[in-house]
Amino acid sequence: MTLKAYTIGGYNYFKLRDIAKIFDIGVVWEGETSTVKIDTGIGYED
Repeated sequence: MTLKAYTIGGYNYFKLRDIAKIFDIGVVWEGETSTVKIDTGIGYED
């Protein structure tokens, strides 16, 4: 997989879901608290 980098103010940024997919890490949106949960105990799901 090729990552697309975004350069903002001289710093490189990547989409969290792209990184999670490469490392097979779960990413879940918690709507009640408007937060992102990163869970290394589960695999990535589209």
